Amino acid sequence: MNDRLRLISGNERLALSPTDGEETLARVTAVFSYMDSNFEHWNCNLVGPPTKETPVEIYKMVRDSSFQEMLVGLE
Repeated sequence: MNDRLRLISGNERLALSPTDGEETLARVTAVFSYMDSNFEHWNCNLVGPPTKETPVEIYKMVRDSSFQEMLVGLE
């Protein structure tokens, strides 16, 4: 890791649930209270392939950084 990000999820096992690929971001009302009506015009309402459970880690930015500086070492 680098000095700009600090892991805050620790050793806790976190994962995004698998999806069937059918629900689009434009229709996720349980997450967003408002969705720009142009979202569908930007082709952001397309279904995708199903996904498997995806392990994740959570980081906190602890120092102002550019994207390049912040993402160095994340792979």
